[in-house]
Amino acid sequence: MDDESFASRALSELLRLSAKDDELREVVIDPVAHWVEGPWIHLVYRVDGSPLVFGLARDTSRPEKLSPWRNPTEAASWYLTGDIYGVPYELFEGNLQNIVWLGQSSEHGLPILVNEVVNRHG
Repeated sequence: MDDESFASRALSELLRLSAKDDELREVVIDPVAHWVEGPWIHLVYRVDGSPLVFGLARDTSRPEKLSPWRNPTEAASWYLTGDIYGVPYELFEGNLQNIVWLGQSSEHGLPILVNEVVNRHG
């Protein structure tokens, strides 16, 4: 599987897992937009308890653990539990029109305005 296919499947799994009923869930995720560029996944979302819009950008070709991803579901689970559920969202402040990006940033730059990603990817 090439990098972009892996990233697409990982993003699909991330969206599926984040929508699944889970009594241990720390936050409810409301996706605003999502897209893939090469091995990079991008998810822009809202969470309950914060008026801000957050974004996660991850390079799926570079696992954050010592071994390669076994499959896209493992990558999605890792991002969900480590990068989305583990964030103290209530501590963030910012402009409601801007995306608060979490995680790695891609070399190609990330959009700043919520409206920009909704118009292009929402």
